[in-house]
Amino acid sequence: MSSNNSSHATKVRFDPRNVIWFNDVPKEGFWKLNPNKDRRDEYKDENGQPMLNPYNEKGKVFNNGEYYEYLWTRGLPIGNGRLGTMVMGAIDKEVLQINECTVWTGAPYVDENNQPTSGTTKEAWKEYRGQHADGSPAEIGTIPDSISYRALHIDNAATTEAVQHRYNIKKQVEQNFLGTPSRQYSYQSFVEVHLDFGHEIEEVRNYTRHLDLDKGLVAVEYEHKGTYFKRESLASHPNQVIATHVSASEKGSLNFSAELRTFHVEDAKWRRISDNQIALTSKPQGDGNAIQFEARLWINTLYGEITISDDHRSIIISSADQATIFIVGATNYVNYLTLDNDKPSQDCDRYIASIQNKSFESIKAAHVSDHAELYDRTFLKINNTASTSFGNVPTDQRLRPAGFLTGGENLSGSTYCSQGDNDLAVLEFNFGKYLLISGSRPGGQPLTLQGLWNSTNSPAWSSKYTVNINTEMNYWPVQILNLHECELTLINALEDLFHSGQITAREHYAIEGDGAWIMHHNFDLWRGTQPIDNATAGLWPTSGIWLVYHAWQAYLYTLDKKLLSTCYPYMKGLAHFFNQFLVKDPETGFLITSASVSPEHGDVQPGPAMDTQLIRFLYRGMLQTADILDKTEEDAQLLATSKEKLAQVAPNLVDENGYIKEWVRGDVAFSLSLDTSDPPEFIVVDPITNERIHLKRHCASNDTDHKHASHLWELYPGDSLSLYNQSEEQQKNINGFRKGVIARGLKKQQGWALAWRINLRARLADAAGANILLKHLLASRTSPNMFDQHPPFQIDGNFGVTAGIAEMLLQSHDGVLTLLPALPKEWPSGEFKGFKARGNIVVDVKWENGIPVETKVTANHGGMVKVRSPHSSTAVVRQGEEIFPVTKEENNTVLVVDMEAGETYTITRFS
Repeated sequence: MSSNNSSHATKVRFDPRNVIWFNDVPKEGFWKLNPNKDRRDEYKDENGQPMLNPYNEKGKVFNNGEYYEYLWTRGLPIGNGRLGTMVMGAIDKEVLQINECTVWTGAPYVDENNQPTSGTTKEAWKEYRGQHADGSPAEIGTIPDSISYRALHIDNAATTEAVQHRYNIKKQVEQNFLGTPSRQYSYQSFVEVHLDFGHEIEEVRNYTRHLDLDKGLVAVEYEHKGTYFKRESLASHPNQVIATHVSASEKGSLNFSAELRTFHVEDAKWRRISDNQIALTSKPQGDGNAIQFEARLWINTLYGEITISDDHRSIIISSADQATIFIVGATNYVNYLTLDNDKPSQDCDRYIASIQNKSFESIKAAHVSDHAELYDRTFLKINNTASTSFGNVPTDQRLRPAGFLTGGENLSGSTYCSQGDNDLAVLEFNFGKYLLISGSRPGGQPLTLQGLWNSTNSPAWSSKYTVNINTEMNYWPVQILNLHECELTLINALEDLFHSGQITAREHYAIEGDGAWIMHHNFDLWRGTQPIDNATAGLWPTSGIWLVYHAWQAYLYTLDKKLLSTCYPYMKGLAHFFNQFLVKDPETGFLITSASVSPEHGDVQPGPAMDTQLIRFLYRGMLQTADILDKTEEDAQLLATSKEKLAQVAPNLVDENGYIKEWVRGDVAFSLSLDTSDPPEFIVVDPITNERIHLKRHCASNDTDHKHASHLWELYPGDSLSLYNQSEEQQKNINGFRKGVIARGLKKQQGWALAWRINLRARLADAAGANILLKHLLASRTSPNMFDQHPPFQIDGNFGVTAGIAEMLLQSHDGVLTLLPALPKEWPSGEFKGFKARGNIVVDVKWENGIPVETKVTANHGGMVKVRSPHSSTAVVRQGEEIFPVTKEENNTVLVVDMEAGETYTITRFS
């Protein structure tokens, strides 16, 4: 680490596993760019030349939005779960770009009588299921013109007649069944603080900016005309404030202005609060947007003068030795149905009052302690395979030694790929942990597609909660990292979605009562549960089950019955819905969803495998939960019906080529897309407009590398399959899933898709395949600051790869602690500590030459614990100094130990 003197940066060295850092001075003028203006226009540099996009392998150039994001992802993120900030580290004008988790477009979904609607379309069920002559809902799949009937009688042949039928279903869904509105709302940027120091870039020497992941601190350091300047930034959870401390080595040499800005300029108003505090109020532009917000900028100085500009937008500091800049903010959001316009100012007053008598050092100490309590619960070290250390190499140069702006087609791989830099994989793992702690804390909202960090008012996919993979992936590593608190924002959102989804169940499916609820592939700040966007993604009814699965997994890891009791009504409500929703497939005889999609692959079809996999979990999970909570008598009728349905739900089906079928009938060979060729492959007639539409087929079969792996859900993140279960049925399923995983390929893909594949390969103990995918992700789908790229930036891949690395090192889904199940040969030695396993068990493992040499297990609830390793035949277990009795199973590969609650057992002598 650098010291506070003029020669501080002559020998820069940072912890290569815990610090992200750069030594390039950010491009001058970033503060002038507007990420919301002319985003799609081609970017031209100062010489009028385009610039290659580093995430595209075909030489594609940046548009303005992509270039802004590229510069933005050279900044460093901090966050406290509610406020997120990107520290750009600039010299000409520093930018602190700030988000607040409830700054969204839109308003509560309510009707003219102020009653909640969930964004649904009234009586849309008539399209899905049809009605009898008396106006009552018909049985699903029985009325010829209904969506459910048409899907059950779908023809997947490659004929114009069959294509027309399938196109009619798509148009019926999109014209008559989507919600009102048919799209949901957008996460927004909040405010910016611009710090103008008047320092010329040409006069800057020994520049660095870095993020300490283990402390949650960003520092920018440089010399300007012989004076050493340092800016240190943090986002405090205990004090709910963003703070930047600025210091200079020469007395009285600190002169700067701090301007409070926003891109929501139309309604923006600034006011003076005191001699060193200003406020900004505004709202997202547009009459339908109900969020109102306030931000405060407050500065304390040592020996300096403070003035406020005449327009109240800036605070000016003169002749100071050091200064601390505090930013707080709040909105009028109370919950998804309630707003309070007095809340922003009142909250800001409260936040300022709570820090008014605190120094930066005391706030920093509380922040570092709070952050470390979570961050230090787990530890990972994977020793480098080369003698070279990379602590003196900037992070972007480790990711792309050839440089980021050479274009994706010129990639030569990261130092992890080519130079044995295993510390880079650990840094990636730790960054995911850091982002969870910084982005998802009690009192905030769940992590969006961009987490807590969003630079624009028109983010990709509106930066919503996409719950057909992406939102869930954000939370995959949380339990194994022992960060249960960080998942509570998602689990707590279930209460809102439970109530909102009951309206959607009633209006879109005519299913109501007993808490029956449903939701589709997205929700937003306002908890919309309606089908949105289009038929291919929007007609998917099982996302609520996937979210409840997270609550179930949280119980398995913590054994917290109070949490399970809170979530049990959500399970019951889903069971009430699906008990009425499932239909018997006329072709296979199994219970299925009559009209749904396999996200986001293929068109509307009956019985996607992902649906039936999730529904089987729902029934099994609810039956187990009722038993755990002693609810079997109280809910006897529901449980009996659900058990009966479970026996009839479509199982995993393997086709004639050995693949798990993605759809129950397994006869979907292709999807449809628009055709610009001449002549087109198919010509159909739009049933709404009578327009002639040109369509072509694209692959939707098992042997494709499509980004989604929806039908493989039960392998990962599902937990009902075990590679080590030797029953004929399990092995047939495992082999079918393995073929599906292989079919999805080892090619470069979207960042989150690579992350999912890493986890799938890990479950199959395919260490080599998982490592190839990790190499792709680091080399081609990682931003300079290590944010994941779809592209564009999408944070789920960061969390997915952290989960994947953990999954390669420890698995517990089948009731056994499997040590190093997918350890690549490139990771011959290393150590992890504090990993959490199901059963509220904490595991430490140290390994050498690919073999565990010491394992420590602490079963917090006690009981029989099983530990699996192929090297267990000679292993011994100690409690303290005493050898502890064990039994062995599975050909001496599994140790069975009866552990006392809270005691630690050490296993050694692996062979």
